[in-house]
Amino acid sequence: MRSPDTMNRLRVLALLPALVVIVAAALGPTLAPQPADRPVGIPFADPSGDAWLGTDRLGGDVLSHLLYGGWGLLLLAAVIAVLVTVVACVLGAVAALRQRVGTLIESATDFAMLVPVVLGILLVLTSWPDAGVYGLIAMAMMFGVPYCARVFAAAASGVAASGYVEAARASGESLPHLVFREVVPNLREVFAAQLGLRFVEAVYLVSTASFLHLPTTLGTGNWAVMVRDNASGILLNPWSVLAPSIAIAIVAVSVNLAVTEFGRGTRGSVDAVSVRQSADPEDRPGPAQNSTPNDAGAEPNSSAARTARLPVALGGGANGAHPASNVSAGAEAATDAAHPDGFGVAGSADGLSDIEPPVGPDSAVASNRARPMHDSSTGDEPDPIVVVDGLSVRGLSGHELVGPLSFRMSPGTITALTGPSGSGKTTVMRALLGQLPSGAPRAAGTVEVAGHEVFALDSATLRRFRRTEITYVGQDPGSALNPLMRVRTLLAEVARDRSEPALLEAVRAVGLSAEHLRRRPGELSGGQQRRVALARALVRRTDVLVLDEPLAGLHGALRSEIASLLVGLAKHGTTILLSGHDTAAIHTIADQVIEVGTHAAAPGLTLPSPATHESNGFRPATGPSPEAADRGDVDGGSSHSAVEHSRPPIVFRASGINASIGKRRVLADIDLALTAGSALAVVGASGAGKTTLARVIAGLRAADGGALALADRSIELGGRRRVGRGGDGIQLVPQNPMSALNPRRTVAQTLGRPLRRIGGVPKNAAPQRITELLDAVELHPALAARYPHELSGGQRQRVALARALAAEPSVLICDEITSALDHATAASIMGLLDRIRAERATALLVITHDMTLVAGHCAELVVLDHGRIVESGRTAEVLANPVEQATHDLLV
Repeated sequence: MRSPDTMNRLRVLALLPALVVIVAAALGPTLAPQPADRPVGIPFADPSGDAWLGTDRLGGDVLSHLLYGGWGLLLLAAVIAVLVTVVACVLGAVAALRQRVGTLIESATDFAMLVPVVLGILLVLTSWPDAGVYGLIAMAMMFGVPYCARVFAAAASGVAASGYVEAARASGESLPHLVFREVVPNLREVFAAQLGLRFVEAVYLVSTASFLHLPTTLGTGNWAVMVRDNASGILLNPWSVLAPSIAIAIVAVSVNLAVTEFGRGTRGSVDAVSVRQSADPEDRPGPAQNSTPNDAGAEPNSSAARTARLPVALGGGANGAHPASNVSAGAEAATDAAHPDGFGVAGSADGLSDIEPPVGPDSAVASNRARPMHDSSTGDEPDPIVVVDGLSVRGLSGHELVGPLSFRMSPGTITALTGPSGSGKTTVMRALLGQLPSGAPRAAGTVEVAGHEVFALDSATLRRFRRTEITYVGQDPGSALNPLMRVRTLLAEVARDRSEPALLEAVRAVGLSAEHLRRRPGELSGGQQRRVALARALVRRTDVLVLDEPLAGLHGALRSEIASLLVGLAKHGTTILLSGHDTAAIHTIADQVIEVGTHAAAPGLTLPSPATHESNGFRPATGPSPEAADRGDVDGGSSHSAVEHSRPPIVFRASGINASIGKRRVLADIDLALTAGSALAVVGASGAGKTTLARVIAGLRAADGGALALADRSIELGGRRRVGRGGDGIQLVPQNPMSALNPRRTVAQTLGRPLRRIGGVPKNAAPQRITELLDAVELHPALAARYPHELSGGQRQRVALARALAAEPSVLICDEITSALDHATAASIMGLLDRIRAERATALLVITHDMTLVAGHCAELVVLDHGRIVESGRTAEVLANPVEQATHDLLV
C-alpha cells in the first residue's frame, strides 16, 4: 500500500512537467530571446546559436514563438475548464437535492450524446464565423456541462443522503446553503479531478479550433497555429512542428497523469478518513467492497422455509444454529488464543438453546478456541484459516488503538468481537483486509488470512486477495451502495450467477422480497440497506466473511433469521468474523467471543456508572412515566402522576398522514400526539415506514395527505415552506453517528450555524453558547475544536443532539440514534435525553428496534406494520400483552 507521502510525491512528479510548461508559457514574453514576429534567418533553418530550435516558415525564432504562443491557448483552456467545472458542480449538487433538476440534467446529457462534443462545437462555430472566443466558451459549456454535471450529481447523491444534510434540511436551511455549505465542500476531490480532465479537454478543443483557422484564442500565433503553419516545412526543420506539439502533449499527458494519481490518492484518503485514528476507531463507515463475479444463489423458496433451505443454497447449512461456546473472553484470553488447546462444547446441534460455557481453569483459553470440526483427541484439527498474532496498532499521537490481540479462526467457525465503542473492533476487522487507519503504523504482530500475510502483500496482490478471498461489510453498509443503481444491479455486479432466480434467492435469504430488486438504496430503510449489503456479501461466496455489526438495526424476528443464516453459512465452510453489541445474540451463535479491551474509551465521554444505568435506563415503564416523575422534580404540579387533570398540554399532533413511493403506499392514516416532555416510541420491522414517518414530520419529504400541528399552529407538509424558519420547532437527530456531522466542519462550526441562524445568537456570544450546549450534552468544551473523525461514536451522537438543541425545538425526532452504540453508551445517551426532556419539556419521538430501550425510556409506543399503526398504548401494557403478530416479532 502506498503511504500518503508517497502518493503526494507521485502527484507532484506527475504534475511537474505541466507546471514547467505552464510557467514558461506565462513568462514567455519575458523569457523569449527575440520578438515572436522578428525574422532571424532564412525560413526553416536548422537550429543554431541564434535560434536554438531553428526558424519557422517566416524565418522567425521557433523558441521565441513557442514562448509567446502558449499563454493564450492555456488561458482560454483554463477559463473553459473552470467555468464548465464550477457550473457543473453546482448543478450536480442541486440535482442531488432536487429530483426535477436531476431529471433535466439527464435529459440534457442524453441530447448532448446525440452529437460528439468536439464535432458539435466545430459545426456550430463553422456556421457561426463571428463567434470568436466567447462563442467557443459558450459552446464548450453547452456541450460540456451536462456530462460533467451528471458526474457531480452521482458523487453528490451520496452526500445529499447523509445525516448532516438531512439534519440541515430539517432545520429549514435554504437551497443555496445546502449546496454551497453542505454538499459542494465535500466534493472537493471530485472537483479537482474533474477540473484537471476538463482542462485537458479544453486544451485539445482550443488547439483543434485554432488549427482550423477559427479565431478562438486570446493570443496570436499559438502552438496549434504554429503546427498548422509550419507543417509544410517539417522535413526541413522538424522542431518548428515538434516543439509546439510536444508542449501541448506535455501539458495534456502530465495533467492526465496527475489527475489519475490524485484519484488514487482520493480513494485512499476516503478509506483513511473513514478509519482515521481517533478515540473511537470502530465507529467508522466501511469502504465499498472490492467486487468480483462469483457464484450465487439457488432456487427461490418461501419465507417459512428460508432458514431451513437458504443457507444450503448460498453455501450455508441446515436449519438452526450450531453449538457455540457462550463465553466472552478478555484481552488476555484473546492473546492466549495464539496457542489454543482442544476443548469440548456442550450444546444442541439443532437450535440456539441449551448452550453452556466451559468452566474450570481452562475456560479462558477455551473461549478463544474455534468450535472443533473434529474430535480434538484425534489430532485431526483443521489448520486455522485466520491467524492474528500479537496485533497492536497505534495512532498518530502514539496512543494504542488496539492490542496486543491474538486469536485463530478455524474454517467454518464464527468469531465475535465485542467491547465498548472505541475499543478497536473495526480496526481489528479491517486489519484482516490489510487496511489500517491513516498514519497508523503496524506497531507489532502479524495477520494471516487464507495463507496470505496481508501486510506483506503488494498492492496488486492485495487487491486480488480482497477480491477473491475475503468479503467485508462495514458498519454503515448503506454508504457502500451506489444510490443510482437498483438492488438487482448491485447484486448482479458482484455475482457470477446473474440469473433472476439466483438474485431473487439472495434477497430472500436476507428477508427481502422480489419487489426490493427494483428499488434503489434511497427507497430502502436503513435495515433494508444493511440486508442488501449482506446479500452482496453472500453472493460473492468467499471463504472468509467479515461483518461489522451485522445484527444492528434489525427487529427481533429478523435478527434471529439473519443469525440463523450466518450459522448455516458457517456449517458449510464459511469462516465468519463479526462484531456487535447485542451480547445475547452474539454469544448464542459464536464459537468464540473475544472481548476487545476498554482502554480506548474516548476522553470527554462520560459513561454511566452502574447506578446511572439503574436510574436512567432499562427498566419497565410501568406506573407513572419516568418523564413525569422527573418533571415533578423540576416543575412541581406538572406531573400527571401526581395530578391527573394537570396532564401536560399537547405540543404536537399528526393527523391522517399518508405517503407513497411511486404507486406504493408506505404510510396510511397515521395519527400521533405528543405532550410536553413526553417520549413516544415508534417501533416496527424494517421497512414498516418508521423513517418515512420521521422524514414527513421533519419536513424532509412530502406526504399525500394529512395535517401537522405544533401547539395550536398548523405546519406545512413537506419542507418547502419551512425554509428559514428553523424547521418550525421540529429537529431531527439522524440515524447514523458516522454520517450525522459534516466532516469538513469542527464541532464549533457545526453548532454555531443553528445558534446564529435560528437562535439569533451574536457572533461574539457564540463561543459561550457552544460551551453551554456541550455541557448540556455532557461533553468537554475542548471538543469544540475537533473534527468528526476525531470523536467517538457516542461523542458524535451527542454533538448531533447538541446541534438539534441549539434550535430550541419543541419536538425532537431521534431516528435509531443508539443502534450503532454499545449498551453503556446507548444508556448514557438515553439518560441524557431523559434529563433534557425534564429540563426543557421537549417532546421526544423515538424510532428504534431496541425494545429494551423502549421499555426503559418511553411511556407510550405505537407499532407500525406496512405503513399502518396496528397497536398502540402504554408501553408496559402493550409489551406485557401484545395482540398483533408484528408486535410479537419485535419481542423475539
